[in-house]
Amino acid sequence: MHGPVLSAFASRATLAAVPTNLISLRGGASLGPIDADTALVVSLLGTALYALEMLAWAWTQPCKKYFGTPESPMSIWFGYAMAMYAGAIGYAKIGMNACSTGLLKICSVGWLAAVALMLYQLNNKTFKTQQSLYVAVPIALIVTYCAFA
Repeated sequence: MHGPVLSAFASRATLAAVPTNLISLRGGASLGPIDADTALVVSLLGTALYALEMLAWAWTQPCKKYFGTPESPMSIWFGYAMAMYAGAIGYAKIGMNACSTGLLKICSVGWLAAVALMLYQLNNKTFKTQQSLYVAVPIALIVTYCAFA
């Protein structure tokens, strides 16, 4: 019933003493039709599309759009990293049948870090557009809520 690691460190009596409202904070909440599986798909699609924008820098010019600077090959490496991240999370879900809630916890850290970096750069006037925040903030909130609530 409980994972092998948890069972190794806690007896059934200890687990029975844990308040049920504390156990309910472990994740798996939903927002209407958006459950953990749907939120994971939204997160992966958002990451994949952002990676595609970085990889297709010749057409999309992300450095100019976001920072007002000439294009840099670094955006390609950033796109590769995001594509590998999305691929690893997707493989864990599809190929290894991993728990969507656990994967969402990983994704939420990435989305919250991205939003924090965007806000920091916007505050320092190095980030030139707010358009990506209109997408990143809702995704970060949905993914985090479905992962931890």
